[in-house]
Amino acid sequence: MRYIVEQMGMVIIDPQRAAGQRDIVDACPYHAVSWNDEKNIPQKCTFCVHRIESGKIPRCVQACPSGAMIFGDLDDEQSEVSKLVKSGLAEPYHPEYNTKPNVYYLNLYNWECCLQR
Repeated sequence: MRYIVEQMGMVIIDPQRAAGQRDIVDACPYHAVSWNDEKNIPQKCTFCVHRIESGKIPRCVQACPSGAMIFGDLDDEQSEVSKLVKSGLAEPYHPEYNTKPNVYYLNLYNWECCLQR
């Protein structure tokens, strides 16, 4: 049984199938999954897939007052995110995990050495 599906390059946890499956929290190498005691399910950000499917950007990107988040199509060579990744300025978190992530970070070194505790 599959508890986790990939949709449009995003990992989505099926809440019905994953109910009671606390081990999913521990299985995430990025520690991005948390446990919801009230609903008895593992949860993570869905990147607002419902918004993306209707042509909108995720709510966090829309609401970020500093413009620190950029969302776009990595396959579109003209998109800002594609250009940043190709420039080498944006990099995945823990590339050694070989998970082929679609999330990239700018100034990752600063976060890893100085901000992560």
